[in-house]
Amino acid sequence: MEPTTPTELETGQTTSQLAEILALKMELAKTKKELLLSRQQQRAMHRSPSDQKFIAENGLDLNRSTDLIKYTLYQFAKTVGECELGASFNENCLELRLDQRRTEYVLDDVDDIKIVLAPSGAGKTRMILELLHESLGYYFTVKSSQNDFGSIDLYHCLIYCQNKPENTHVYLSVLYFVRVTVCNHLMALGFDQPWQILLAQLHPNAFFGIDVFYYLFITLVDEFVIMNIKPKLDNCFPFVAIDEIQLSIGTAKNHCLPESSNMRPFFSPLVFFTKMFRKFPRFIVAGTGINFELIKDALESSTMKADQRTAYQVLSKRFRPLTKAEVVEYARFVLQERRVEDCEAIVQRISDFNLCHGRARFVAFILDQYKKWGNIECAIAAFIEGVTNVNCSIFPLAFLKRDIDKNGQWLNRVVGNDTISRIIRNGMLDFIMFGQAFLQLQGQDASDAILYGLGFGEVSNNTIDGVRIDELAIMECLRYLMPFNEIVASLAERIASSPKAQMIDYLVEYLVAFALVANTSGLDVARNIKITHRSVADYLRVNDANQVSFPDPMCGADVIYKCVKTMTVYIYQTNFVKGMTKQERVNACNTNDPNLFYCNRTNKTVLKGFEDKHDALGNVIKGKRTLILDELRQLQRDGFTLQQVVFVHTGGNQIAKINGAEVVVSKTSHPNFFDYIGKNIWGLLDSVTSNF
Repeated sequence: MEPTTPTELETGQTTSQLAEILALKMELAKTKKELLLSRQQQRAMHRSPSDQKFIAENGLDLNRSTDLIKYTLYQFAKTVGECELGASFNENCLELRLDQRRTEYVLDDVDDIKIVLAPSGAGKTRMILELLHESLGYYFTVKSSQNDFGSIDLYHCLIYCQNKPENTHVYLSVLYFVRVTVCNHLMALGFDQPWQILLAQLHPNAFFGIDVFYYLFITLVDEFVIMNIKPKLDNCFPFVAIDEIQLSIGTAKNHCLPESSNMRPFFSPLVFFTKMFRKFPRFIVAGTGINFELIKDALESSTMKADQRTAYQVLSKRFRPLTKAEVVEYARFVLQERRVEDCEAIVQRISDFNLCHGRARFVAFILDQYKKWGNIECAIAAFIEGVTNVNCSIFPLAFLKRDIDKNGQWLNRVVGNDTISRIIRNGMLDFIMFGQAFLQLQGQDASDAILYGLGFGEVSNNTIDGVRIDELAIMECLRYLMPFNEIVASLAERIASSPKAQMIDYLVEYLVAFALVANTSGLDVARNIKITHRSVADYLRVNDANQVSFPDPMCGADVIYKCVKTMTVYIYQTNFVKGMTKQERVNACNTNDPNLFYCNRTNKTVLKGFEDKHDALGNVIKGKRTLILDELRQLQRDGFTLQQVVFVHTGGNQIAKINGAEVVVSKTSHPNFFDYIGKNIWGLLDSVTSNF
């Protein structure tokens, strides 16, 4: 008997069995080779003749990293050509002097995930750009809302991953491989400063003449899949930042992480694989919302836990509303950088305009509009239009409105013994009484509140403990979205318990508007009344008895109600004072005069930004004042009358008659004005006056 071979001794298998295994291995190798050839043939069908020639002449094997980089740079050169690489940062506030830090966070070397969670416009993107301006890294955005602001490669990677989730790892590998290869090539070309690398990624069309990151991604992605190429990531910058991360959370749940069958949205593999590449210890994701269950799920997976990459930090506490002093300092910085001559006068105007105080985007919007128009009043008019029009891009509660429009259930979600809707309502009441509010929301509910734009998160131990509302603009916007009668129903009780109300204007406008509707249209109508989303002109045009208008702050009137029952348009101006001079009485009457809407109170000229304009063809574009007057004239032709009313609460002090307007001044003259709300409202207002 022939001696057994070591293989037989070790495996206990006969020679014939080993032969069968060897034959099987050879067959598998042959099949694999045929499969590879098949993939090469498939890819060859998509390659151009010049691509085929380049690969053949250079003897490239795309499974080798060096050859793959050479082929990618060949595609880069073919795309970009010989054009001069160059661009500049935009002159808007977001990109102005990124070398001058406006945010506080400093990168550390902790290998974890930094979650930047703050409401829209709070400065998240600015922070990322400042960090990348001083440190080499990669900037991605899930989807930019601006033209040529970040490559669209990640967005299209998301589409690929959603369509074929089984290839997600490969698609993300291509995404990062292209970004790393191009940035390394730029470094070799002499563009080796962090700000240059950032500029190429932030404005690729301006820098290269084309979004080369996107072009190379879609050029290579199919080839990588067909050829089963798994690129290596070498010589990477250690820092990755992904902006607008919340958009990856709302995608369809098509993805599974390794060793798990739970289906997840694109957010999970994006975060998971980015960390598991083991190349990016500094990893920041920024957005207006985050799903904490998903982030914990991804980080606590067995694969990532084994690699000890499970830590994350929430950086929300670094974001807060700007104080008045910070608003002044920021406005002065921007205006001085732009060499504006009347800098201090404009700074003072912005300082006095409390509606824009809060998140940085509000002030930046006004400053950029000033740069566009050269007139601060036009800039402020554009801002007012934006934050009081639910359809404008700057409207800070756009996500909340979208949820309401789609009959979303977030407001009805039960939290303890309450609902989110009632928590927000009570927050609005707190804001009226104290000038600020704290929403008792935690975890995902709090994250959603930040996503919807309500306020800034209070964070401890990487957990959101609540959301703070400190901005007047948010209160102004909430009035258009939250149920009107529920606020009024609770105001009397709040006044009784806290007669030192901080936001007197809001308090009086709510009470007067409800009383006006109840007294003219009946209590049933008042209980179902809503604050219109429309402009004043559109509100007057539409026949909807269940709506009342709170005009924007530049209009003049505080409350306008078109009562179908009495065929009257009521125009109210509210005052909470201890007395009125003759001139103040005249001003109050003028404020209620539609002919003086959107007019300067002194010279009675139409305010800049609200006047009629002409387009390039000479056609008149009517301003807000003209549109309102047109609708009022039409209503008068239809039989409506106008009634101008000045509501003045003086705490019992009498004032002289105001010519041209009816005056509602006290319990003595109008004892039953508030009866539909409560018999003691006049007395409660007197107590507020005594503490005013």
